[in-house]
Amino acid sequence: MGCFASPLIHQEGYSKFSRRVHDKFLKNRIPVNAGIELTRKCNLQCVHCYERGVSKNGREELSFLQLRGILDQIAELGSLWLMLTGGEVLTREDFFDIYIYAKKKGFIISVLSNATLITPEIADTFKKWKPFTVEIPLYGADARTHDGVTGVKGSFAAALRAIALLKERNVQVNLKTFVTSLNYQSLKDLNKFAANLGYGLSLDCAMFPCIDHSQEPYKYRLKPKEVFEVLFETLQNKKDYLKTVKETMENFSCSEESDYFYNCYAGKGIFFIDAFGFLDVCIFSKSLHYDLLKGSVKEAVEKHFPVIRGRKLEDNSKCRSCQMRNFCNFCPAIADLEADKLNLDYYCETTNFLKGMAEKVAL
Repeated sequence: MGCFASPLIHQEGYSKFSRRVHDKFLKNRIPVNAGIELTRKCNLQCVHCYERGVSKNGREELSFLQLRGILDQIAELGSLWLMLTGGEVLTREDFFDIYIYAKKKGFIISVLSNATLITPEIADTFKKWKPFTVEIPLYGADARTHDGVTGVKGSFAAALRAIALLKERNVQVNLKTFVTSLNYQSLKDLNKFAANLGYGLSLDCAMFPCIDHSQEPYKYRLKPKEVFEVLFETLQNKKDYLKTVKETMENFSCSEESDYFYNCYAGKGIFFIDAFGFLDVCIFSKSLHYDLLKGSVKEAVEKHFPVIRGRKLEDNSKCRSCQMRNFCNFCPAIADLEADKLNLDYYCETTNFLKGMAEKVAL
């Protein structure tokens, strides 16, 4: 199977197909989305990166042969969507060996790349073996802002060259940006810049500690007020959103489901494998750290994921009865990354800021 775009997808439309498949897999407790970190090597030094300065973890990164075996297991499990990420995936000389093998297994593949290493030859290969999308970050509408975030001069120009190469070859590109204190003020310019290139722009304000538990990225985290200024820039109707928040607050009940630590799709709809072969319920979580060189994907999903998903909040956790929980940006994986230094103050302050705005809106 070379391309994901089967006649079935064309007949019913991708969105409808995706919803139907996700619903079916969730019902059968099969994570339909898999992610693999191909490497931790990167040619940029982004200030917000959760992998900056992280060591090799005491062993070599997975070989092509090992990755082939893991891809076989993921396909056998039934997962369909596959994210290939890094580091920078194109620093691996065998990237296309891995990628084309995954394409032939029938996966719907998204490639996450900073795009600075994309050449005409690489773009030609993507044209021949088209991914679902290549996700490329742009941190500013000019070199000063973008390169200020990446820490490498010339990265902005290189990314633009790559975007043009892929666009010429009709390779699907999704532009995204990670909003930090360094580029927050220039988002309007960046949105216009992306539109002039012919693309939309997805925004992400969530900030994570490094996976070695360092909280260095927090230096670049937005203030709560700034988070919602960014959010409301993307909403068509701010008042309707605030009405929804208020209605949800007033109808909140502390259900049994709200007692669970993981109320997201981690380990339910998604899982992630790092560059050294350790599997977890998501890209940030280190709750399981299951060694695939000693076990199987199937065993991890069937035996260990239910244990992690069954983890409950502590009895004295203020999250259990918080009526703003459905709007909180807190992620369970942060608890793992922050270890014993977990601080909920930022998340409480952020959601309380939203609560204050919602209470002023008349239903």
